[in-house]
Formats: sequence, C-alpha cells, structure tokens
Amino acid sequence: KCPQGTWSSQLGSPTADSCQACPAGRWGGSAGLWAESECTACEPGMWSAVRGATRKDVCTACPAGTWSDVAGAMTNRTCIACSPGTWSGKHGASTQSSCTKCRRGTYSDTPGASSDGTCTACPAGTFQPALGQANVSVCIPCAPGNYSVLPGVSFCATCPPGTWSGDFAETTCQLCPAGKWATASGSLREDQCMPCQRPGDCLEDKAVEVSVVFSNLDAAALSDGERAALGAALAGDLAAACDAGEASVVDARGASAAVTLGPGG
Repeated sequence: KCPQGTWSSQLGSPTADSCQACPAGRWGGSAGLWAESECTACEPGMWSAVRGATRKDVCTACPAGTWSDVAGAMTNRTCIACSPGTWSGKHGASTQSSCTKCRRGTYSDTPGASSDGTCTACPAGTFQPALGQANVSVCIPCAPGNYSVLPGVSFCATCPPGTWSGDFAETTCQLCPAGKWATASGSLREDQCMPCQRPGDCLEDKAVEVSVVFSNLDAAALSDGERAALGAALAGDLAAACDAGEASVVDARGASAAVTLGPGG
C-alpha cells in the first residue's frame, strides 16, 4: 500500500515509486489511497501549501477579516478580505456573511477589518440610517429644523417648540428671543418665533434648552409608565442642578415638571 499522504491508481505496483503525494490543499490520513480525490480537501476557510500532508492540522485558517468558500485551497490568496463597511473577528470563515456590517451611524473605509473598531462614527451634526457604509461621504447632514448632538447617530432630532434651526449639520437649535415662541417642532427661521399673546404662552425671565443624551438607552422600548417616571425624575434632577423649582422645567409640549424623551434616548 502507498503510505499516508500519497496515492496511486496502479494496482500491484512492486515499488513505492508509483505513489504520488497528495497535492497542496489536501491531506491523506490513511494508507492505500487509490485516487487523488481520496486525499481529503482542506475545508472552505482553510488552505495548505504542503504536499504529501498526512494530517488535517496542516490546513491553515484564513485570518480574521477574510473568508474563503474554496475547498482544497493551496494558497492564502483564496482568502478574500471583508469589504469596506464590514468586519469579521472569525478565523477560518467560509462565507461572506461572516463579515458583519458596521452599525448605523458609522462607516469604515478599511478592507479586511478584523474588529468593529474600524467603524468610525459620523460626526455630530450628521446621521447615517443604513448599515455597512464604506466612507465618510455617506454621513448625511441634518436638515434645517433638526440637529444632532452626538457623533454616530442614525437619525437627527427635531428642534423642539421654542427653538429653530436654519442651517444644515447643526449640533444645536437656536432659542426664540425673549417674548416670542415657536409652537411647532422643527422651525426653520427665527421669524417663526411669534410674539406671546397670553400669559403662560412663553417661559418667564430667561430660558435655556437642555439636551441630555443617554448611551444605550432605547427610550422607545419603555412603557408609558416607565417613560413618565423617568421624565419626572430627570425633571427633578434638572431643577435641583439649576437651583430652581420643578415647575420651571418644561418639556417640548409645554408641560411643567416634565421632560421630553426622544426615541433614541
């Protein structure tokens, strides 16, 4: 019989000269193989340049950030880099689906990335609603009437009543002048701030808009009771921090002792 790592189709050959080595990308774990196809191929995601191999561990995994669907690969050139906008921390990946898309609000121009650390946040004042984006040009400026405080967001917040924003890529909204108020969200111009007609239409004295952004808070997933409790607690904390009564904290709809929770927290 031909020894492990070799094969021969010649029956009854008197010498081992007829035994041929299993090709690179394959290995032979038993003696007496009679065809090259009986040499076991390295699995997809693996490769080997060794001829006459006798063990599976000669097959080397494609590195993280790459994948290969080729069985019996003889070189690491079959390992394909994950495309920009994606990454993979898996060694020996066999499908392109192993490359994970960068999350919404980010992009990556790095091919063959092995971690999500290459996914870069779009700058403040912009947003990106899609997964797996490949360069900074996909970061969309917030439209007038909207703003974005933090980098890496998937949507822009609408300017609340009492404020306005007339430019693209704003990171904050402008307050209406004293004695005036914009009743609609997303106002685009200062002239949309109208004079207050009745007591209570506008906040007395000086007012300031406060935005608090929470990381990893899905406010939309909270129940109505949880949202109300959180809003009341935040209103109390803001009032205490400003040395003011809780009634001085007014949400985007004009309710006292309350705050408005956006869907993204």
